[in-house]
Amino acid sequence: MIYLLFIAALYLTITSVILLRNAADFTVISDDNQSDNHKNRISFCIPARNEESSIRKCVESVIQQNYPNFEVLILDDHSTDTTLQILREIKSKNPKSEIKIISGEPKPESWLGKNWACHQLGLQASGEIIVFMDADTWLESNLGNAINAQFKNAKIDALTIWPEQKLGTFWEKVIIPQIYYVIFTLLPVRYSQFDPKWMPEKFRPVFRSSFAAACGQFIAFKKGTYHTIGGHASVKNNVVEDVELARLIRRNNLKIRLFRGARTVYCRMYTNQDEILKGFRKNFLAGFGNNIFLFIAAGILHFIVFLLPFFTLILAVYLNEITMMILSVILIIWPWLIRLYIDKVNNWSQNYIFAHQLGVAWFQVLSLMVLYDKIFKRKVSWKGRDLS
Repeated sequence: MIYLLFIAALYLTITSVILLRNAADFTVISDDNQSDNHKNRISFCIPARNEESSIRKCVESVIQQNYPNFEVLILDDHSTDTTLQILREIKSKNPKSEIKIISGEPKPESWLGKNWACHQLGLQASGEIIVFMDADTWLESNLGNAINAQFKNAKIDALTIWPEQKLGTFWEKVIIPQIYYVIFTLLPVRYSQFDPKWMPEKFRPVFRSSFAAACGQFIAFKKGTYHTIGGHASVKNNVVEDVELARLIRRNNLKIRLFRGARTVYCRMYTNQDEILKGFRKNFLAGFGNNIFLFIAAGILHFIVFLLPFFTLILAVYLNEITMMILSVILIIWPWLIRLYIDKVNNWSQNYIFAHQLGVAWFQVLSLMVLYDKIFKRKVSWKGRDLS
């Protein structure tokens, strides 16, 4: 048992090193405040399907950008609620804004809904920079300037922003930070833009895409880059299309930069536990490349690292094993210290760091549900469409 605790300690040591590196590299996007006579045209593209609760806030935050050269394209993807009426109302109240409402074409059988919607938006975007953002996100007014500055000065081909997630209910505060914990501690964000210098040069092209990642809630491309990688047509049936697009960028030896969205881009992904369950259930396995072995191995590892120390602590107290007791306590507290930093930079309440292991347990249960879906070929749907 003690050897499993040492495995957990090794894992937390490695991920803590990655976290320290990301503290310097995973920054908030900002405008360099330099004068720029050329403002690239930006196309903000928003797919919307039954988004009546969020679409107004999203679109109004975009049209209020203090950036002089942009358009807003919103595709109504066969909404059955009041999404379309809200969009028409916004457009009528803002006649000077370049707002274009697009009626979505019927979805082909071989496409997933969001990817098909984004593909249609990409075809009509006229900007030199194409931004895809979810309908439940909203922006600060200076973001357009910051995006333009990054593409001009950082010599990148794409960028993606992980929004500052707004958390309302208990389960949102327990579960959503788990995703950011993984990003901060397992993803060396620098290597999405640059090849690792420590890796032998001949291996870099092979492993280049392994470090790629993106957040589909907000991702921007140079127009030429988007078409070079084949746009959303190249990922038409991929549930985690954002990650695959990032991998295509790196396979083409192009650069994508990752940013945090604190106080610049915001999102509220879900508003209750039922939405959270359905939302993560649809793409949890896909996040592991649909590799069952890797999926199960990750689940076992997370049990050893985050949950086993609670059981070993009880056992150690019962057996009066001081070494096991001390190590168990350290392993319980260690993730809380990591969460202190992650919650602070994301402007979340730090009261929920002690619920971190509860969030891990929630994902353990979800893993069993996803395996059930896979084994018994249960269909998973999202917004009225089957995804499997």
